[in-house]
Amino acid sequence: MCYNQITFSIRDPFSFLCQTIKDFFDTQILFYKFNDNKNSLDKDIEDVIQECDITGGQISSVVALEFLSVMEKDCNRAKMYPVKLAINHPPLPTHYRFRRKGCEIGKHRADKIVLDFNSEFDNIVIYSNEAISQLINRKDLDGLLFFARNTYSRKDYITFRNKVQFLIDNDLSVVPITQEIVDVMYRIYEEIKGEYNVKANYRNSFMDLLILATAVTYKRYLYTKDKELQKLVVRYCNYDSGIDAANGTAHIESSAIKNNGQDNKGFVNNKWRLIRS
Repeated sequence: MCYNQITFSIRDPFSFLCQTIKDFFDTQILFYKFNDNKNSLDKDIEDVIQECDITGGQISSVVALEFLSVMEKDCNRAKMYPVKLAINHPPLPTHYRFRRKGCEIGKHRADKIVLDFNSEFDNIVIYSNEAISQLINRKDLDGLLFFARNTYSRKDYITFRNKVQFLIDNDLSVVPITQEIVDVMYRIYEEIKGEYNVKANYRNSFMDLLILATAVTYKRYLYTKDKELQKLVVRYCNYDSGIDAANGTAHIESSAIKNNGQDNKGFVNNKWRLIRS
């Protein structure tokens, strides 16, 4: 698969890490590729995903946190708390023993974003949004493994190490959540809320919206096998109904937004905001 590249300039601390924007991939696509499609029951879907080249692609920081199992699914906590490190940081200690789950090294120094829904929903807290982007984009395996080694059991540590190496080997870049992305998420939600049922665990619904909003913000394709996410895109974005979609894998063009004739350029989000800490 050949990716079209475009130069971009954004007011984001990590924009220097990738001078071109390529297509985005959802968490499920990464799991399928990482597991070599071992868990798939549909041979047609296996073949389609096998042909999907993720090398050099982009993922949202939400996808990175989900794929690496850093983010707790049902609460405003994390399983580990990576922090941002200096580019030429000294070698990190490696003599610590593997600790029991629950050790929260780095928690009080980890960057944190709070999604404030202005009382419409309870706030959502995401830890290490910027740190996970920085460390993966710099391919800082030692930095990530330091936090994992001091947090996870040996078994979980090995799984984490293999996943990080998978991201690095495939040269995937991570895009952190910004206020601009939250603004786009709000616009999407306002457009679809009459038809879209927020999941009982609304946190999962908004993680899906953030993944979609990231691709829409950067006007790139989003590859996903998430049925709920596909429904959102069919409702909100132009949809490329090629062979991928026919086999259950959405190949979503997010560059043009259905806006019912309204001009999105003048949109201002007066309700939802991102609070950085």
